[in-house]
Amino acid sequence: MTDDRRYPDTMDTSLATATAAGSGGTPGASTTGSKITYTSANVDLEEFHRLFDEALAGARAASGAAHPLFIDGTPISAPGPALVDRSPIDTRLVLGEFTAATPAHVDRAVTAARHAQRDWGRHPWAVRVETMRRAASLIRERKYDLAARMSLEVGKSRLESMGDAEEAADLIDYYCQQVVDADGYVRPMARLTPTERNTDVLRPYGVFACIAPFNFPLALSTGMSAAALVAGNAVVFLENKQLEMRQAVSDFEGDGESYHTGADDDYVVPGIGHGQSRPRILATG
Repeated sequence: MTDDRRYPDTMDTSLATATAAGSGGTPGASTTGSKITYTSANVDLEEFHRLFDEALAGARAASGAAHPLFIDGTPISAPGPALVDRSPIDTRLVLGEFTAATPAHVDRAVTAARHAQRDWGRHPWAVRVETMRRAASLIRERKYDLAARMSLEVGKSRLESMGDAEEAADLIDYYCQQVVDADGYVRPMARLTPTERNTDVLRPYGVFACIAPFNFPLALSTGMSAAALVAGNAVVFLENKQLEMRQAVSDFEGDGESYHTGADDDYVVPGIGHGQSRPRILATG
């Protein structure tokens, strides 16, 4: 069993103790196809910690930068003090400084989401499923980077952080499969006469606001957003105040690449609506 005392950022070793014995891994074995969840770890823990160390070093090296708002794919700065985010496990480490949005920025974000949703909602459901599944694949490719950020941002242990990242991709796949199994939620209905045709069709609502929880910041926010997105809606993302680094949004928008899913527009926009532009809210209790 790996001695997690060598890793000071691993704050809770109970999960490692419970899962290492059943991992079946051997030193030097590849982790291809292996996976960490909240109940099991089919991985070589030595390799896991090596890869996590590399990702953690990269996250620390990238910390401290200033981040603008991103609205409709455009970086926007604003006057006023920035939101300074420090790591709860090492308050000397400034993770980043983030531009604080004004109500006008919020309205612009919701307006941009409404505009993008019209095109996204017109895509055939199979195209939306394919796009979202590419996003799930890319989360898995970047899972060490995402997990390392979570470890620094919210103080999660390494294994808990990795379980969060893996679950985010799994939840996208789950909601995609729900749409596939329901044939896009297009269902023929009963007929009273031979000449009529009745069909029940699930149509997009428009814009949803997703509030990220602090305890499962990537998995739960991704799951809620994925369900709305695959159904043809747009999502306006509000990070929790303890998550100014915005793991999900930084990869959806911060690199300007919309997760490389091939989507023509950005369908995830940071902010939250108010007044007449308020979207429906997605949040955990």
